Amino acid sequence: MDVKLQRRIETALSSGYEFVCCVDAATGRYEEYAAPGGLGPLQAVGSGEDIFSELSRRIDRYVLPEDRMRMALSLSRDALLARLRERSPFIMTYRRTAEDGFRYHMLKAAWVGGEEGRSLVIGAADVDERLRQSDGTAVELLGNLDFSVIAQTLMSDYICLYCVDLETDRFVEYSADEDYRRMGIQSRGEDFFELSLRNAGDVIDPEELPRFMASFTRERVLKELEDDGFYTFTYRLMLRGRSTYVNMKIIRMGGENSRYVVIGVSDVDAQTRRELAQASALSAAREEASRDALTGIRNKNAYAAEEARWNERISRGEVTELAVAVCDLNGLKQANDTQGHKAGDQLLRAATSAICETFRHSPVFRIGGDEFVAILFGSDFRNREKLIREFRRENRERSDADEGGVVVACGFSDLRAGQDHCLGDVFERADTAMYENKRQLKGTRD
Repeated sequence: MDVKLQRRIETALSSGYEFVCCVDAATGRYEEYAAPGGLGPLQAVGSGEDIFSELSRRIDRYVLPEDRMRMALSLSRDALLARLRERSPFIMTYRRTAEDGFRYHMLKAAWVGGEEGRSLVIGAADVDERLRQSDGTAVELLGNLDFSVIAQTLMSDYICLYCVDLETDRFVEYSADEDYRRMGIQSRGEDFFELSLRNAGDVIDPEELPRFMASFTRERVLKELEDDGFYTFTYRLMLRGRSTYVNMKIIRMGGENSRYVVIGVSDVDAQTRRELAQASALSAAREEASRDALTGIRNKNAYAAEEARWNERISRGEVTELAVAVCDLNGLKQANDTQGHKAGDQLLRAATSAICETFRHSPVFRIGGDEFVAILFGSDFRNREKLIREFRRENRERSDADEGGVVVACGFSDLRAGQDHCLGDVFERADTAMYENKRQLKGTRD
């Protein structure tokens, strides 16, 4: 290394450093220099091909286990260079193992000359005495966590990251989103969960506030972490003046760092709205596929799905009060043959209205050309005999009064709990009763 560059390194890092490395940022190659005892001029002590691998090795060997994760995240190639492009120099403190426990050290990285270029310098110094003589705040682990680096190392779409000490509820926060920073959320403090709930009214979409307050209590988070090791949920944040979907993911650190959790809030608005639109379109398509185009009520496909659901409940013995009503429109073929299909369609719509008006609290399905079925439960089940009597009376009146009136044969049957194995057993009896009613009707048109 030439004298001029050496002086620039010394200027950038000052004296007192245990080691200094001059690094080719593009390749990772480095030359290492040290000053004996931390004093005097720098002397070359070695070189290598990959400073980042070497730093990783030294972290595993010398750094206190509680600090290894953040050191490794901070000093990966991509994370360190990204931070230096944002601001140089980069400084962080960490704890190095010692015979009597640990000593505080400081690592400093800077571009040579102060501006982004091809070469950078990295140095480490023992600052234990200086920090221990401070007021105590400088040596707190949480105060030394550099979350801008962690944010850049992890997912790029994080709005903010928190690290929380679950034993004390102390926390630090880093936000990569300028709009989030403008919201004035406290960046560090002593009571993370209490402070979060207190701030919620100012930053959470009002419609989401009750759900958020119930989901983000300290007790709920700890229970979810105990059960699964992580906790995640999506809610809406008022960001950039609009309701924005965000996802919160909480992960407990492992091993000796298990008292800490990392909480990331990421912007998932575009993805969530796209998924909601797709789900809405799919639901609309399914709804359309389950609807009878002519009458607007549910069709044979929808009845098959409903039948399957009831069959499950019947097989488990969960159903005792259930009936099936089968209806059949008289005279449809005659109307189609003599007056045209338009008249037949009008007749079908009129029959649909009559059936739905009678069984207004039950699902009604058109399962064939002129055949309908209703599944009766709740109030319609309790009033089934009265409803059927009135329906048949109106049929007779229409049949007697008007040869062209709507006449719908109807029969029903109750579920025989413990005897019927499926809804089809009830349907068959109701179908038989419908044909009996069909024969009794005056003026029946086939």
